[in-house]
Amino acid sequence: VMFTDIAGFSTLSEQMPASETAEMLNQHFSILVACIEAEGGTVDKYIGDSVMAFWEPDAAGDNIDRALQAARQIRTQVTQDNERRRRDGRVAPAVRVGIHTAPALVGNIGAPGRVNYTLVGDTVNVAARLEQLSNDIAPDGDTRILVSGDTVALTADKAGLQHVGRYDIRGRDGDVDVWILA
Repeated sequence: VMFTDIAGFSTLSEQMPASETAEMLNQHFSILVACIEAEGGTVDKYIGDSVMAFWEPDAAGDNIDRALQAARQIRTQVTQDNERRRRDGRVAPAVRVGIHTAPALVGNIGAPGRVNYTLVGDTVNVAARLEQLSNDIAPDGDTRILVSGDTVALTADKAGLQHVGRYDIRGRDGDVDVWILA
């Protein structure tokens, strides 16, 4: 599961007209969705300025590598877009990303008449908390990516992964092993 969020979005949106905010979000989401879908991911939903996406297990077992590759592509594309935005004098949003791998409840969930195919449970919560934790422990930059040790243990491509320690995740018993995708 991958969660993304624009760092400081509330402050940014206070300073921009609604049309500029919508343009920035639409451009941002276009970048993220293209990177996620190019690597076989599914965008589950937009939550304000956030994206929740997931990769279903596959026979080849490369879904985890593809999620990390999507995160790498998000970094590249956001950095390039932000360079253009800065040259044009526009807001250049930084994005935070959290990725966690574990079993999740997947299916149609909701109330009668308002059901969504989605994921719920601890896996989703940990990915969201890693995205939030990146504010505190990831280096500054256009993109900050934190990955759980559970994900790192299953990936074949460990390029750019740096262990940063174990962290208490709000709402969860036990610490989570955390890595930065640099």
